[in-house]
Amino acid sequence: MKNFDRKKRFLAWTVSIIAHLFIFSLLAAIDIHPSPAEASQNKKHDLLIQHIKSSLDTSFVISKPKFNQTSNNLYSNSNDKKLNHAQIFPNQSKIVSQKDIFKKPQKNNSLFSSKPILPGKIKFYDSVSDARKICYLVDSSGSMHGLLSSVKQELRTSISALRPDNYFALIFFGNDQLYQFQEGKMVRATKSSISSVLRFIDRIEPQGPTNAIDALSRAINVKDSINDPPQVIYFLTDGFEFRNNSQSDIESRITSLLRKNTSTINTIAFWPQEKDKKILRLIADLSGGTFTCYDK
Repeated sequence: MKNFDRKKRFLAWTVSIIAHLFIFSLLAAIDIHPSPAEASQNKKHDLLIQHIKSSLDTSFVISKPKFNQTSNNLYSNSNDKKLNHAQIFPNQSKIVSQKDIFKKPQKNNSLFSSKPILPGKIKFYDSVSDARKICYLVDSSGSMHGLLSSVKQELRTSISALRPDNYFALIFFGNDQLYQFQEGKMVRATKSSISSVLRFIDRIEPQGPTNAIDALSRAINVKDSINDPPQVIYFLTDGFEFRNNSQSDIESRITSLLRKNTSTINTIAFWPQEKDKKILRLIADLSGGTFTCYDK
């Protein structure tokens, strides 16, 4: 009986050991032989690890950049000599030092100079000037009927082209009266003043007799805010009144009038008689101006 129990226990242990060995063998087979999907994934993983290791072991070499050779006028025919500071910076006389930076600026009176700050030409018909301060003296008498509209348009064009550095005055004469913009004072050519004078021009109509000598006397005495006269006067008319004055009387009055004149007077004549031409040419000659004539 004891021998039977002993055999029974031995058989049970043997079966248990065989079962465990079978299970361990099965698990080992599963680990050693993975499924096709797992094998593919593991292969990719191994390749990635190899690529990273290879990249880390590789020393990077940056290639030298290439530049196209171009010609430079600074170095042409110079045998590659070094350029000095004056050649590299032709508009700068020396290198600015710290001492120069804190140096007190020198006084500059250029803002108060009579020379124009902004370059430019002032054109009225074919009469051209580079003056900063201008007075327009325009005949608006009844004899200018049919012509004044085109004169006004030319006047608008000339005044609209003035720069902010210019000063101007405008005087119309006719009907024994003077029609003066801003009371005949010279004003700066700002956008506001130009807009105002253009409206003023629109209101002028031709009428009455010509009072040219009185108008010229007024233009000569025009002043700006610092009491300077115009540098140039554009004097436009179609002639003088000879009913009460002879040609010699008018010439004598004008000669006397221009003795104290400092303005250049450019005279512009439309359809003048010969004696008108002579007087207008005299005015231009005595003042150092030009005479422009438009005949019929």
